[in-house]
Amino acid sequence: MHFIVSWEISSESSNSEKINQTLLQQISDYEWIRLLGNFYILDINCECDWVRVQQRFLLVSEKFPEVNFLLSPIYNCDSNFFVYRMPENGYHSCS
Repeated sequence: MHFIVSWEISSESSNSEKINQTLLQQISDYEWIRLLGNFYILDINCECDWVRVQQRFLLVSEKFPEVNFLLSPIYNCDSNFFVYRMPENGYHSCS
């Protein structure tokens, strides 16, 4: 099972890198592929993982109101995403 998580930090504050690293920590338990900037596809084992990530991101966004994020519905099959250019580095993580 997979779902998409993507985020944006609405202001270029001195906290931007700290916020970004905090968000990355929230998905560090999962395998993921980063297709664009802060656009990740996570590999999960159960629906409870989606809820867990949502709760983690909500906690971060309460602490840092400049965070906006999106979680897609869960999908169970392979996708046919068309990606023009994959990032050269840091595009995959295995937990």
